[in-house]
Order: sequence, then structure tokens, then C-alpha cells
Amino acid sequence: MVFAAGGLKVKLYDIAQEQLTSALENIRKQMKELKESGFLKGALSVEQQLALISVCTDLKAAVEGATFIQVSKDLTTPRKQFRKMIKSCAVQSMGDGEFDILTT
Repeated sequence: MVFAAGGLKVKLYDIAQEQLTSALENIRKQMKELKESGFLKGALSVEQQLALISVCTDLKAAVEGATFIQVSKDLTTPRKQFRKMIKSCAVQSMGDGEFDILTT
């Protein structure tokens, strides 16, 4: 949500469309709650921020053109396979076992 609040396009990736649908519903709910409590970040409205968030079930399409990729600890795709699929990106490891990927 932070990236969308800053006006950046965000792609959510999962192999299961149901997970993506649920994630979007949760994000919408959280954004509306933040707005109602006065804590919504950024100058964009809830709808403008939501318009910046898209979903994708194809990993290659999800990372295409990305400048930053955040990977969940629960990644089911083996990390070697994931790195191979996005070989045009530079991997930066984080201390807690997660890794972020920044395009070169």
C-alpha cells in the first residue's frame, strides 16, 4: 500500500487467482479504514491508489518492468527457480531470510 500511496504502480503475484482476489479485497478494506480514521497515506484517494494495484498469475509478466520486487517468506517457488526467472534483476538479501530484488 505504501508504493500505491506514493503514486507507483503495484503488481501482486500469486499462482492462485482466489488469493489475489482476497488480497485486493483486504487492501480495499484496510485503505477505507485508514481513510475513515484519517491515517491514509499520500495525496491520492483510496480509489486512485487502488487503481494503481493490479494482479497477475504469471510470474514473468509480474516482474516485467519492475524496479522493486518484494518476496514473501512463504514463497512456494524454489528460490533458485525464482532467481533464474528474473535473471535480469539483482538480488539483495535481507537478514531475516527474505530477499528484495532491485532491477539493474
